[in-house]
Amino acid sequence: MQNSNRTVIRAAVCLGMLLAVQTLGFPQPVTGTLVNGILLITGVFVHPGWAVAVGFMSPLTGILRGIVPAAMLPAAVFIGLGNMVYILVYYGGDRSGHLLGRAGAVVLGAAAKFGLLWMAAHVVLDLPGPARVMLGLPQLGTALAGGVLAVLLGQALRRTGLFSTGDKRDRL
Repeated sequence: MQNSNRTVIRAAVCLGMLLAVQTLGFPQPVTGTLVNGILLITGVFVHPGWAVAVGFMSPLTGILRGIVPAAMLPAAVFIGLGNMVYILVYYGGDRSGHLLGRAGAVVLGAAAKFGLLWMAAHVVLDLPGPARVMLGLPQLGTALAGGVLAVLLGQALRRTGLFSTGDKRDRL
């Protein structure tokens, strides 16, 4: 199979997993953790650009599914931006090829996403209390948990070769 076809198929599989997770109706901490993990896995094993695209679709799907209240529609862009920052920071740390680099990238990426969403909720959009809470510490917690999930799953995928990236990181 050509590399471009493989990339599109991988992106579609990751998007499908994300949509399935958001549709299954798990509690927000579970859904958020799984979504964040899927975003990072997509960034590493497909391409960061595809992960960013999926990351911008995620809040819209959440609104349509009812995970995120419709009143939060103005925040969807900031959630997408937060996902983008999270993905790109993690991707940079993953490229180090070391567990410590990946762990640091999870923490840094989660903190950057949290900071961006906090600023959006409190300063830019001036959202009401419940919406501020929704874009606050729960986002940090699910980003950290999703990052741990992505690191562990990524290590397992690299070892098995089932979903390799095709570069030197697969041999680590």
